[in-house]
Amino acid sequence: MTYAQIEASVISWLNRLNFPSLEAEVELFIEMAQRRVWRTADLNAMRTSIQFTTDVPTIPADYMRTHAMVIPLSTRNVEVNGAPLKKVLQAGLNGVPTKYTAVNTEFLFGPTPDQNYTVNLLYYAALPNVSTSVTNNWLSDNAPEIIIFGAVMEACLWLKDDNRAGVYEGRFMASLKELTDSEEEMAREGGSLQVSGEFNTDYDNV
Repeated sequence: MTYAQIEASVISWLNRLNFPSLEAEVELFIEMAQRRVWRTADLNAMRTSIQFTTDVPTIPADYMRTHAMVIPLSTRNVEVNGAPLKKVLQAGLNGVPTKYTAVNTEFLFGPTPDQNYTVNLLYYAALPNVSTSVTNNWLSDNAPEIIIFGAVMEACLWLKDDNRAGVYEGRFMASLKELTDSEEEMAREGGSLQVSGEFNTDYDNV
């Protein structure tokens, strides 16, 4: 579905025609619904990758959470796992990092790297939101009902209609679970993943 179709559907589900102040907020409701998806769902279409070095550990602007982080060495691949800041600091000095945490806009590693290492990061990125300037995205093409129900729920909260908000929250969560369950089943069956620019290195259990 296109943005215009989603917007029309949200207004239709609300059944509040000729309500200009509500209709003026629909784009915001649609954006809020999509942001919830990016924050909570690990969709194959959200997977992307970058390679960086430990001397410039900048977190990507579209980063939501890590799927896998690996430091490739000549003899093996070292998995780097997320950990609380205290654990990272306790990991010590001068070694190959095995832990990381996010501090402001950078990754902090533990042990402190004893040299400059290459890091391969496979992560979940927020997709561009479908909007008046973006006609469609992966979610609007494959599961537009998630955006619609999420936006209607936000609109009901704006209208202070808590009962209807609860109904559409349930529809949103159920639709999102159906999508994530479907992708998990596809992964178990060995289906292809929609991954953009994934690094060409073999890792266990990625």
